[in-house]
Amino acid sequence: MIKNSDGKVRDGLFVAGLVAGAPTMYTSASGCGAEVACDILSEWAGKTVVVHDVPDSL
Repeated sequence: MIKNSDGKVRDGLFVAGLVAGAPTMYTSASGCGAEVACDILSEWAGKTVVVHDVPDSL
């Protein structure tokens, strides 16, 4: 396991799944990956986002 805080190792570096400490079961690792993806999107946007958010402009 790589030391992390909610999937974030340091600025710009995230981990998911087994190396983030999630159980090795497929569904658990997939959920961890989705959670980290939302964290990355939130960091890029500068606000909390979720996968079903709609962009302000298309």
